[in-house]
Amino acid sequence: MKKATCLFLLLFIGCPLTSVAQQIEKDPTMATLVFYRDGQFFGSGVNFNVFVNGEKICKLSNNKYLVYKVKPGKTEIGTGTAGLNLAKKQGLALDTEAGGIYYVQCDMKQSLVANRLELTEVTKSTAEKKMSGLSPDNCMAAVKDEPTDSSGGRIGAKN
Repeated sequence: MKKATCLFLLLFIGCPLTSVAQQIEKDPTMATLVFYRDGQFFGSGVNFNVFVNGEKICKLSNNKYLVYKVKPGKTEIGTGTAGLNLAKKQGLALDTEAGGIYYVQCDMKQSLVANRLELTEVTKSTAEKKMSGLSPDNCMAAVKDEPTDSSGGRIGAKN
């Protein structure tokens, strides 16, 4: 009985008590966008370019998430694949506020001619359920480390 209790405690203590969505910090001066793509077998090898206000910020992979800070206001989000800039055709517009956290679910959809990433704004509770077990995308470190100007835009970024 003692072994079973010890094993249970070890497993319980070893598991994170908070979800990824709960660990995301608010920034009082910026809006926070959280993109996530939960596991889908079909198209799992396809990475999608994610654009914010016309600027490519990352290639989002399957079973990954990305956290990105933007200036508050109208924010245009788009996606594309294989170097194609399809951001204007496939997108989502958000009116963001300072200190707000906005969750964007990214679902891959297939048509006869192309694959696309469908973007949907979701609630925190929905994101918490879907994001369990996801890990940060590799491009997140690059996004965090890039210098920004006084307006919050990345220095050297193409507009």
